[in-house]
Amino acid sequence: DMQTRFRLKQAFGRLVRRADDRGVFVLLDPMMPTRLCTAFPPGVEVQRIGLAEAVAITKEFLAPGAEA
Repeated sequence: DMQTRFRLKQAFGRLVRRADDRGVFVLLDPMMPTRLCTAFPPGVEVQRIGLAEAVAITKEFLAPGAEA
């Protein structure tokens, strides 16, 4: 558990390094225990959604003119 938390935190940290960075972190594992959500920094919204919804949200987030 501790090693998994560390790897999640490290991977997320590579995505967002500065306060003005934006990104989408998608973990495609329906078996991920809820307790591992604490690996992410406070204020990070974790959503459990299906693949189709994740793709739609990601496309919207990355669309030109999307709110920063």
